[in-house]
Amino acid sequence: MILIEEIIKEAIERNASDIHLIKNMKPVLRVARELKELDKVKNLEESDLYEFYDYIIKGNIEKDNIFRKEKRLDTSIMFDDIRLRVNISFSDESPVFTLRIVKNELPKFEDLGIPEVAKNIAKYPQGLILVTGKINSGKSTTLNAIIDYINKNE
Repeated sequence: MILIEEIIKEAIERNASDIHLIKNMKPVLRVARELKELDKVKNLEESDLYEFYDYIIKGNIEKDNIFRKEKRLDTSIMFDDIRLRVNISFSDESPVFTLRIVKNELPKFEDLGIPEVAKNIAKYPQGLILVTGKINSGKSTTLNAIIDYINKNE
């Protein structure tokens, strides 16, 4: 049996952004945009994935019904004081998990290296800002920094 808490703790210690759990593979962490297997853990079996499912669903019949009907579920869990967004889908008749670790502290513009012009745009009373990029390139983090800046300064 593999404990999901141990995998989450390891991910947090390594400052991972994501955890990927797939049948017949070791758990994979996304650390600084690189995928890294957890070498200390054995390959995941289908029974392990269903244990993770039970851990995440926690007996919630509504979530279980959604997953059974749609074969996918977006939800969240709390681990200690850290929130994780969870996506569960199906692949080869087994659940597949992606857990995104949501940071409690929002980074500042300066820490992200966002140009000063973005900070100035955030001061405009109206308009539309598009933030685009590939997966895991910092779009949500950038938007969170802009919203946090507006909330603190406007």
